[in-house]
Amino acid sequence: MIGDTTNAPVQDRSPDDYSSAFSAAGFKVFVRRFGYNDFLAAPADRSYYPSLVDAIDYQAKHKLLFRLVKSD
Repeated sequence: MIGDTTNAPVQDRSPDDYSSAFSAAGFKVFVRRFGYNDFLAAPADRSYYPSLVDAIDYQAKHKLLFRLVKSD
């Protein structure tokens, strides 16, 4: 789980909760994995991620990017 590989606070809402809320508010909801388009700076501060691999995995596997488009 995410809580095992990061010290960042784990949210108590799922991506489905966010999608449903914005959909109900009249938005079209699109989502994709955050991923990378370039190199990631190796964080010197390990307060959030115990290892460099944890930092990379969290961003690539668990972080999501939403696009919300207001419906007409």
